[in-house]
Amino acid sequence: MKTLLAGLLLCCCASIGTAGEIWTQGVNAETGWYDVNKAFDGVDDELCWAASSSNMLAWWQDRNAELALASGAPQGSDAIWSTFVQSFGNLSHSPGGDYGGYETDAFHWYLDGAIDEDWYHISEYGLSQGGYYQNLVSTEGGIDFFWAIGMMADGAAMNAAIVNALTSGCGITLGIVSPTFSHSLTLWGVVCNESGDIYRMYLTDSDDARVGQHGLFSVTCEARDMLVEVWEGFSTELNVLHIESEDVLPGGGKYLGEDVYISDFSWIQSTMPRIPEPSPAALVLPALAALSIRRRRNR
Repeated sequence: MKTLLAGLLLCCCASIGTAGEIWTQGVNAETGWYDVNKAFDGVDDELCWAASSSNMLAWWQDRNAELALASGAPQGSDAIWSTFVQSFGNLSHSPGGDYGGYETDAFHWYLDGAIDEDWYHISEYGLSQGGYYQNLVSTEGGIDFFWAIGMMADGAAMNAAIVNALTSGCGITLGIVSPTFSHSLTLWGVVCNESGDIYRMYLTDSDDARVGQHGLFSVTCEARDMLVEVWEGFSTELNVLHIESEDVLPGGGKYLGEDVYISDFSWIQSTMPRIPEPSPAALVLPALAALSIRRRRNR
């Protein structure tokens, strides 16, 4: 039944044909977006998932300003990012090192304090904050409020799911993968052709300061057949959404080169639902999560 439902929703999702620019609610090329950046000081190196989540949580608090003030939560992306660094900055120094995370884990921890204590080594390092909204909102069964969509059947399905999330008023973080790294970016807008296919994305990245970039930048986007590592040690050719930087760096080459594709995305609704009536995003996106293949971000 779940597989059938997912297939039906994929068809509905794929039927969306939106041409032109689509921006995250309240965002345009000049204002409304956030871009926290790592210091690469040996503390925040593995926290790209927390950085993109900090951007999106700051955007969410802008939409829910009264609730945000009542919660006592950090205000602004830099303050939110600082809280994540204080709480999870030792992950790279834990046994084995190179521990990454999930954006949905960041949402849960920040909003209601829930966390995978074993993976994030809570017993060793503890937490400094978190759970700012646990007495104000309920994220139990949070699939109606935020969730993640993993690797999909093809690039067209992923394209349609991203467009549907944006047009439904959701904020989005992207998981990207290449043969050498997995990483997290914050998506702020897309440009679609007449068929509704995304051909450009507007992003911010916690790592781009290393190459002299900062702020909103664009990448090209297209569905393409690529060799994809589905799980460790097993790769196969799949049709995925490939992205590539448009600008050449001063030293030559591109920041995001020819082998980068979108592996998954996480979404959070602009407002917390106050009545038990699912939004369009809640009807479509959660079912697609059944197809998830995700990996933790560790760059």
